[in-house]
Amino acid sequence: MRSWAEINSKALKHNLAQVKALAPQSKIVAMVKTNAYGHGFLQCAKALEAADYFGVATLEEALTLRNNAINTPILLMPGFQTQEEMELLEQYQIDSVIYDPFQLELLKQAKKPLRVWLKFETGMHRLGFTPEFAQTAIQEVSKMPNVKVAALMTHFACADLDDPTMSEKQMQAFEKITANHPLPLSVSNSSAILRYPNWNYDFVRPGMMLYGVSPLANGRAEDHGILPVMTLKTLVIRLMELKPGDTVGYGAEWKATRHSKIAVLAIGYGDGYPRKANNLQALIHGKIVPVSGRTSMDYLTIDVTDIADVKLHDEVTLWGEGLPIEDIANKLQTSAYALLSNLSSRIARVVK
Repeated sequence: MRSWAEINSKALKHNLAQVKALAPQSKIVAMVKTNAYGHGFLQCAKALEAADYFGVATLEEALTLRNNAINTPILLMPGFQTQEEMELLEQYQIDSVIYDPFQLELLKQAKKPLRVWLKFETGMHRLGFTPEFAQTAIQEVSKMPNVKVAALMTHFACADLDDPTMSEKQMQAFEKITANHPLPLSVSNSSAILRYPNWNYDFVRPGMMLYGVSPLANGRAEDHGILPVMTLKTLVIRLMELKPGDTVGYGAEWKATRHSKIAVLAIGYGDGYPRKANNLQALIHGKIVPVSGRTSMDYLTIDVTDIADVKLHDEVTLWGEGLPIEDIANKLQTSAYALLSNLSSRIARVVK
């Protein structure tokens, strides 16, 4: 293997148990969308078999679960877009989020039992029935003989931030919409599970925290009793001795200021590793070393001058155990979500 991601299934199960401890009265919709946040879709779903539901982003993901003998209830987060998709949901008993009047029109054609989750716009301005249309949507669905409402839901825009103002405003809007309807409720993603335990309600929808990454701004996994699930690794495939003044990589952005030893690694932006990585670090022989030069499509270079006995085919950790992905994301001013979900299919997922 060029490079690989070790997926710790025990950590995954530990994190699910931690969510259950934080929301003991709630059913858990475990998010396995987007290839389980880059961790390997089917492998993670099997490790998370104790979840009450799986949340997916595409119909293809839902059907893959069903075709691999996974009978756990499934929720299609963006909902169906056509009558043909709706009929597949009926056939495979997959729940759908409903958020727009066009879906209500399609639902009138439902011939088999179908469960839906009505989503309401409370401030995210993405998917959701508007507050002005909310009561009409609930009333229309309640009259459909083959359709059952599984839950009423919304999604927070700022639950990861310290300032509660936006989240409280959204909750007030949601409570106003749902006040007279004795139906199950769902609002909490990973961030809200941690910040607002009183809002966990009937269903919670953990995503990133299942994979051992803090969903909170400037947070760390260890803050929440969760364990990193992925450790991204690669190999040293060449070692070079450089003299002062020698440069490394495209753009000659890195220049040796001393006699240096550079290790070439078998990973690049074609694998999903960040292209702008000049200020990043790697872990080799248990020690942190700097990335040296720009990431290329297939290779990365690190400065191992101060590490004794580095040799060809030594393992190098890019993030995970010993090098938190939150630190990498902070240095890049991006999110761990983006780093994980951008990993390409060239990265082998190896379940431990």
